[in-house]
Amino acid sequence: MLRNDNNTLPLSLAQLTVANGPTATTTTTSAIAVIGPNANRTSALLSSYAGCRETWGGEITPACDLVTPLRGIQEAVQAAATTTDTADVAVTFVEGCRLNHTIPGGAAAAAAAVKAARVAVVVLGLSTNGDGNDGVVFEAEAHDRTTLDLPAVQVDLLSSVCAAAEEAGTRVVVVLMNGGPISAYSAATGACVHALVEAWYPGQAGGSALADLLFGVASPSGRLPVTVPVGDAQLADNYYDLSLTAGPHGRTYVRPLSCR
Repeated sequence: MLRNDNNTLPLSLAQLTVANGPTATTTTTSAIAVIGPNANRTSALLSSYAGCRETWGGEITPACDLVTPLRGIQEAVQAAATTTDTADVAVTFVEGCRLNHTIPGGAAAAAAAVKAARVAVVVLGLSTNGDGNDGVVFEAEAHDRTTLDLPAVQVDLLSSVCAAAEEAGTRVVVVLMNGGPISAYSAATGACVHALVEAWYPGQAGGSALADLLFGVASPSGRLPVTVPVGDAQLADNYYDLSLTAGPHGRTYVRPLSCR
């Protein structure tokens, strides 16, 4: 957890039942809006060498039963409803965009979901596999990145979410799922983002682990195991030079991190 303004996290399901959105005047069903291209992509949980694939970069083995962030949040809410008075908390999902291209009407649908919710969990990031993304792979063997920034389409989606959240008073939690570092500047700044979580590629039960963090079952660390530059401007000129040359900047290599 890299940001947590005004103790936004952990989320309290009891408080989320107060009203259907911050501007509502009656007590009714409320919502957690789960938004983003990595919110329900099973392949986004895994690194290139994950054992859940029968072959490198191949199909995911069904027996792995991968838990996405959306599923983890839904199951946590359902479990709480059986023991507490939180049965009227609804979880809505809008993909909004793909990892690197738009979905017709996606941004508008995301904005509408955010306006109707008390909290929006926006799951952005990258992937080591092209599943559901027109075969585009961001980081893997033979797929080097040229920038640390989020894909522009995801930045645009977050801007739409922020505009809707500021209008409705919805709290926004951004979750990044990635291997190599992402410049979190665009995601971490701005008044509309209240909390920022770096999840990396969290593995088979990553969605359950994320839900535990969001709802306070687990207490997260506020530290990173690596240094993430604010943006490309902070990098040395030869940061992306992967040639195995002699000298102080030789043998550089930027590779994904993952939980295995």
